[in-house]
Amino acid sequence: MSANANWNRVTQVKLIAELQGFWAEDLWDMHHSPAGTLSPNAKQRRLRFDCKSAAINGELKYVCWKKFSGGEWRSTQELTKVHLMIRWLNSLNDLPASLMCLSFPEWQALYRKYLMDLGMYNLGTTNRMNGNQQPSITARDSGYISLLGQASIMLAQAYDLRPAHEKDIWNLKLMGATINPSRTNVRLGFLIVRQEWLRDAAKLYLKYCLPLYSASTCRTRVRALACFSDFLAEVNPQATAKNITRRLLLDYLNYLQKRVRPGCVKNNVLNLRNFLEMSHREAWLPSDPND
Repeated sequence: MSANANWNRVTQVKLIAELQGFWAEDLWDMHHSPAGTLSPNAKQRRLRFDCKSAAINGELKYVCWKKFSGGEWRSTQELTKVHLMIRWLNSLNDLPASLMCLSFPEWQALYRKYLMDLGMYNLGTTNRMNGNQQPSITARDSGYISLLGQASIMLAQAYDLRPAHEKDIWNLKLMGATINPSRTNVRLGFLIVRQEWLRDAAKLYLKYCLPLYSASTCRTRVRALACFSDFLAEVNPQATAKNITRRLLLDYLNYLQKRVRPGCVKNNVLNLRNFLEMSHREAWLPSDPND
């Protein structure tokens, strides 16, 4: 199992060194937390970091620090999940130098087996409206696995030393975007756009959009490009920018009409048209398939 290309020991040391004062301790009494927006639960007051790997212990502290100090965690209800994750990590025979040394699917498989053995693996559900505006209940992974996924994303972002606009996940708060203060999600992710050439162009497009539109509008535009990306992956997995023709776009319109409600079809088409027009004008899409 190969290490993550972005991980290195020097960066890890720098990340852990960012932890100061309260956040550097191995035991956090959340009643004395510097996070001003926190509402501690009396039964979930203390967070103990006792992973047998000092390096991974530091990475977990880094993730929790960012979650609390950034306002994503406004209560202590996640503490039980953190404690169980540490207990699981301590049950493994050998731990690597970092959580980034294995991919998320590899960690996910190990953690899922551990939870199943304990009888603690349960799928959750999400309630939402489907394309026909009917209530729909969809399955989602265990909350324990979800926390592991959040940690993986946050660490991948921290170890990614590329310029902010080249990263696959953007921190909108750091980039000066207009954000609803009542929302805790300040990230904008591009990994849902499957094709690398399309993802790179999407980042350039959103770099243009970010100063002009709200975070919500920017997310809508990324989702529209992700929908087009899914279509390309289905009809032509090897597609490049040169394959975007009038015939292909008509096929995409038919694809949308079978999958989303009419209002969403219109929004997706308008967002894609705006993206393609600007990409053509600014030469964001590669003209050579090998670029």
